[in-house]
Amino acid sequence: MMTPEERHELVLEITQALACAQQPQLTEEELRWVKLAIEAEARKIRFRDAVIEKTLVGLAWLAITGVGYILLDWFKAHIFKP
Repeated sequence: MMTPEERHELVLEITQALACAQQPQLTEEELRWVKLAIEAEARKIRFRDAVIEKTLVGLAWLAITGVGYILLDWFKAHIFKP
């Protein structure tokens, strides 16, 4: 067990170590620029995700249309013979 004096010394040492280890704080302007950079990166990610989603949807519709045309030609050739 610690004595109250040892506990007090330990608390002082911890507070001194934390005071020395603190990183410098950003100014208001720097914080604003960091927030703007984060927002810009988020917009880029949302744009990229939208492009990927729309590309995949387009490819799916292209595949559906292609299969439809193949089936239509097959029906014309085998079912609806003139």
